[in-house]
Amino acid sequence: MHTQSHTIHSVVQALEAWAPPALQATYDNSGYQVVVEKERAVEGILTTLDITLGVLKEAKKKGCNLVISHHPLIFPSLKCIENDATGAMIAYALAHEIALYTLHTNLDMIRGGVNDALADQLLLEERTFLSPKGGMEGGVGLKGHLKKALSGEDFLQWIQNQLALPAFRYSQGPQKKIEKVALVGGVGAPWLTDAIAQGVDAFITGDLKYHNFLSHKDRLWLLDIGHYASEKRVKEQIAAYISNIFPKMVVEPSLLDTNPIQYYV
Repeated sequence: MHTQSHTIHSVVQALEAWAPPALQATYDNSGYQVVVEKERAVEGILTTLDITLGVLKEAKKKGCNLVISHHPLIFPSLKCIENDATGAMIAYALAHEIALYTLHTNLDMIRGGVNDALADQLLLEERTFLSPKGGMEGGVGLKGHLKKALSGEDFLQWIQNQLALPAFRYSQGPQKKIEKVALVGGVGAPWLTDAIAQGVDAFITGDLKYHNFLSHKDRLWLLDIGHYASEKRVKEQIAAYISNIFPKMVVEPSLLDTNPIQYYV
């Protein structure tokens, strides 16, 4: 791959202007995961939801020396590098001089990030943060309106079609038209009460537990579309942002499906 000469550090600076590290959760590990020479020229960028050995091999094959992910490789901390999957990925990245950088919860907290990527797929209008972050320009999740109010059955079918889902879990809400929707990419259970308090008709997220469904059944339509499905478009979102800032840079989303969960139907 060949690209206009910009350094790894200059790309990281642009990313951090978009999704400030200060917005990340206290438990998080956004930022560099593997550091090579920061002033090295970028030869190509691969974006991904998850860092896997397959993704790193794809980057090497395509001549990319910077991989930008949403989920951190090192999370929450690493005290010893062992001969395991994480150790193998770190060793591979260092051996082939591929820098790894992560935009995790800071990308969850901004407009144009993870939640807008999902909201775009659902054509959600009049978007605002579900839970604004006090004192900072950011927030958790989004709420908005569908282009057209839908019955429960039509809503479920539309969600499945729009997100190309083989299956998803849900519980029924009140039998009325669904128009106002809230969503949180990834793990959204902590903001269920916010969604209810703000009177949404449906709440869409991933990784809900049995008791989340049990406690809120009949109060609103509750959809668990899976963690991967709720965030998989983020790799296109990151790639589009970088391409807008650096129009001559070679940047592309990974072609690999990194979802470890399969459905037996």
